[in-house]
Amino acid sequence: MDEALEAAFAILESPEPSKEARLEALDKIARARLRRRSPAYFSRQGRLALQLKHPWNTEVFDRLSDYATLFYGLRIFEIHREVSNLPLTMEDLAFFNSRLDGYKRRSLLNMSSVNTNGYIREKAVDMLLELEDERFPVFLLRRLSDNVQAIRQKATNGVLRCIQNKHREELLEEFVYIEHLPTKPRVDPRVYPAIIDLLFHADPEFIPAYIAKRRYINRNPYQDRIIKKYLTFYPDNVTVLDKFRLLKTSYAWSYLLPYIDVLSDEYRSKLLQCPVANIRLEAFQRLRQHNDFNTIAINALGDPWYTIRELARTSVNLSRSEIAAVYLNNIRQHKKLPYSLLSLGEMGLTEHTEVVTRYLGDTVINGLSYDRPNHKVVAAAFRAMTRLAPEQAYTWALTNLSHRADEVRSRVINHLKRSPSASHAEIIETARQHIKQNEAWYAGHNMVKYANTKERRDQEALILWIEGAGARSQRKR
Repeated sequence: MDEALEAAFAILESPEPSKEARLEALDKIARARLRRRSPAYFSRQGRLALQLKHPWNTEVFDRLSDYATLFYGLRIFEIHREVSNLPLTMEDLAFFNSRLDGYKRRSLLNMSSVNTNGYIREKAVDMLLELEDERFPVFLLRRLSDNVQAIRQKATNGVLRCIQNKHREELLEEFVYIEHLPTKPRVDPRVYPAIIDLLFHADPEFIPAYIAKRRYINRNPYQDRIIKKYLTFYPDNVTVLDKFRLLKTSYAWSYLLPYIDVLSDEYRSKLLQCPVANIRLEAFQRLRQHNDFNTIAINALGDPWYTIRELARTSVNLSRSEIAAVYLNNIRQHKKLPYSLLSLGEMGLTEHTEVVTRYLGDTVINGLSYDRPNHKVVAAAFRAMTRLAPEQAYTWALTNLSHRADEVRSRVINHLKRSPSASHAEIIETARQHIKQNEAWYAGHNMVKYANTKERRDQEALILWIEGAGARSQRKR
């Protein structure tokens, strides 16, 4: 701790300063910016707890006890050795038990239960079990693996007794620690099954209802682990999770993958259409032995991700011409249109180049008429053309150098950058023509991107951008 904190603690440890000086010292200690869960943080809280027993701090007892019981709400695995090494005595425990009540007493008894002195720990366990409030004494879970057998036995009996009162929510707050109980050799083998039975088997709808309730207010940070554990017991109970709107994150969907064989067709289809590409890929691979895998592979031919499309093409029981027919049918129905166009290029189906060319400027997509082409479809058609007819794609790129869609312009630049037949002089001259045709900004913006993709900085292209900006400003006037 720094000198200011040490000086403030010196005031509390001395009987001479006035009440005002003690309150000011407490405020300085409370305002100290100490990282939560750091050694200095726990050291401060422990030293404050030790000041409670001094008679000269009676006048500031209430505020001192507020600051000293900030352990309330911390989890059982967050207590640092700075707390366990506090020089507590039996008199201190008796003082805490008699002078404090409510969460303050519980907080300091929790702190005492992790002390290195076995007699202090045993006495703290006894006092925690004597508390009459309705909260579950979660710090007893830490004593289940205590190296002193008497403490272990008391903690075990206390936990098994408290489980009968169904303190489910308090136990879920410490779910990560509970998951590690089977790995601790000293823990009684009866405890973990009893806790799991209470949490997951007594009421199958309790876990989904609890997580749904805590989703937005005081969210349990381990809810994804809890859902994963829940699915190990109820893999076919996905409808309950959906009922409480818990399948809204990619993490939750990934937990369904090991149980995809027992899922209904509805949820299996949702997994195959999940927005996360890796989850779709794993779901597709896990269904290879499924009876209807060929239908699943046909549906995956138009997946947005190239890896899945390619895997589907190699897995489906169709010939090359039959796969092409699937894509052409999708294009006619405007179904998965961008990815079907891309696939024609990926397969090198040059005989269908005219089909792709039509969508480079088509303004009717999905039966709706647009003032300008659907940019996603145009970009996909252009990418397919670069494979099917590179020279025609190069000519189209020059003509659409100032295309208004960012995605299309990016594809144009990438093609011009990689095209072996690209002529730098021709690209510069085409951009100048676009500027004269009142398309200065888009052409200039493309030129800056084109210049920056070259190994050298192209001064001529940057000058062209300046000319374009000037022409645009003149039109605004």
